[in-house]
Amino acid sequence: MLALIKENSVLVSIISLCVAALSLTLNKRNSRMTSYNSRGNYIVYFSKIAGLEKFFASPGFSVKIYNSALSDIIALDHKIHITPLLGGIRRAQLFDGLENRDNLGISKTIYPAFKRARRIKFPRRYAHDDLYSFHSSPFFAWFSASGKHAASANPVDRKLNRYHSYIEITDYSGHTEIWYFSFSLHLSNLDTDFVKNDNWKRLRANEFSHFKYYRFADFTVLAPVDLYKNLVTALTLQKPLSEIRGCNEEYENSDRLMQNGYESLEYELQQYELREYYYFLSKIKQHLSF
Repeated sequence: MLALIKENSVLVSIISLCVAALSLTLNKRNSRMTSYNSRGNYIVYFSKIAGLEKFFASPGFSVKIYNSALSDIIALDHKIHITPLLGGIRRAQLFDGLENRDNLGISKTIYPAFKRARRIKFPRRYAHDDLYSFHSSPFFAWFSASGKHAASANPVDRKLNRYHSYIEITDYSGHTEIWYFSFSLHLSNLDTDFVKNDNWKRLRANEFSHFKYYRFADFTVLAPVDLYKNLVTALTLQKPLSEIRGCNEEYENSDRLMQNGYESLEYELQQYELREYYYFLSKIKQHLSF
């Protein structure tokens, strides 16, 4: 037997190589199929549209300056992505979760991002090899505050708009996670606010916008796991929106915005959103089961 193997050593080596290659291919295909049955684990993040991408890529999101169907629209200079680390994404949708809205607009759901697992043939790639980015109809602000100095000739000197959305991510095994993101739009007519290294940009002149400068700021992404480290804040009663704004309605003058700037309001808005996110997930666990 040994003599036969020695006489055909080249043939045996070729056969061994073929068996190893076949085994590697089958193991890879099996592991790809197994990835579709793994529970999904994701990263959700914003990336800034910069460089040549500004000219060749359409913005994923845009926002309304005012909560009106006739309002001017500003394109968001960031995109939001979902990157699966484990498992995959069968469906991903955006939806509006803050209830009792008092502005125009309808909660929108984007076209579901759907990839079918190949059950008959082996898939060519792992379930978590994809990166998802979204496009949406213009966002309406869920919170607004505006203000002006007493001697100012402008209709408004500053305006803070806050936008948000929930993300439903469902993997191929039917497990669903709800994430939350929010960001702000700062609008200003004050030349003292316009500092280029603070990401301020000039707003295109338009009689309906009423502002000279704008910037996007305070991007926040919340995952269910973030509630563990922020549970005390989530359980603490937050200020009502009128107290955060410094006035009852968004069209009233907010001395707080004019005196303390944008950041002081945004910190309290983050706390408010965290509490709403906690209650929303609590309602899901209480009334629904997946």
